[in-house]
Amino acid sequence: MLITFALLKSQITLAMWSDIATIAAAAGTLLAALFALCAICQTRNLTKQKAQPYVAASLEPHQHVPWVMELVVANYGQTAATNVHITIDPDPLRAVLKNPGSDGPTNETPLHYPKTLSVLVPGQRWGTTWDSIFMRHGRNELPTQYTITLTYDGIKGKRQPQTEYVLDWDMYSARGHLGYKTISNIGDDIAGIKKAMDKIVGPNLVHEVILRETEDRSHTRKS
Repeated sequence: MLITFALLKSQITLAMWSDIATIAAAAGTLLAALFALCAICQTRNLTKQKAQPYVAASLEPHQHVPWVMELVVANYGQTAATNVHITIDPDPLRAVLKNPGSDGPTNETPLHYPKTLSVLVPGQRWGTTWDSIFMRHGRNELPTQYTITLTYDGIKGKRQPQTEYVLDWDMYSARGHLGYKTISNIGDDIAGIKKAMDKIVGPNLVHEVILRETEDRSHTRKS
């Protein structure tokens, strides 16, 4: 009787441990599945975030005239940005000559820019000439820092987090640069030579030179 009871107790104990092991294995499998599901969700969210547009604003030197700065808004993301709203504080100003073509005093005039860009595809940039470093030199009344706030929509029209960029003119005012000549510069130089010649001889003055051979094979010249 005692032997039978001991065997029965042993079988019950083995069965319990077997059930516990089965439950533990099932729980481990469930936890592994949950971790895998979380990893998949995180990867999907990260991939979606990387696929969103990334619009930024910057102050960049002109490609051919490095002392002239441009306001640039560009999309560095992988998808198109839509409804790009641009706000600049304080209102941007430019320094322009009162008399174009001279080295005289300057006036302040607003910088015109679109408040909204309908779309910026990946890699696309919008830019406009802002000002010359030389024109702003010594103009202490002009602000040197501007805060640009950008809001835009991404994939499926989802509004992206608002971003702010501080553009600082002081970063470029003392910057050294190299200049070089292009075909456009040559055209400007020729136009300058023509303008100088017109001042000397007058625009309507015509010079005539005639060379002819006479009967005695000598040459006469008339001008």
